[in-house]
Amino acid sequence: MKRLQKEFHLILTDNQHLEPESVAILSPSITGTEERRKMHVSLSAGKRPSAIAISNIRLIADEMISCGYSKECISMYKIVRKSTINEALCHLGIQPYTQSHIKTMTNASHFDDHVKIWLNAIQIAVKTLFNSEKFLCDRVFASHATIRDLCFEKSMKGA
Repeated sequence: MKRLQKEFHLILTDNQHLEPESVAILSPSITGTEERRKMHVSLSAGKRPSAIAISNIRLIADEMISCGYSKECISMYKIVRKSTINEALCHLGIQPYTQSHIKTMTNASHFDDHVKIWLNAIQIAVKTLFNSEKFLCDRVFASHATIRDLCFEKSMKGA
């Protein structure tokens, strides 16, 4: 089982084709303004999702779950995907802020501009990143509805 866990972790961490932006190519196309579509295309430019990688992850996840290692599978998926999602959100300009940082921002003259940029980034994140993560969870954990929903919830929690 250790070997399966290592392989699962390796594919999740080393496969650039599982980045949220590239998985979004497989998911239903986004709707919205032309600007959002352009941002979606620029995020995923040059990347193609690997159906083989997704298939391999699914096989390993199915095996781990059927052997009673569902907690380990969920934990590993959550840790790897959460860091990937957080990195993608940082690229969009969405970062966690401390209370003191927010107080200094509200006093700044450019606060309204920052809020507009942040709101636009949130819209893009919901349309692309969150949808593509749901798509990936649906494919990897297709045989396990409860685990699929739990993994999606845990990987997106706090995002």
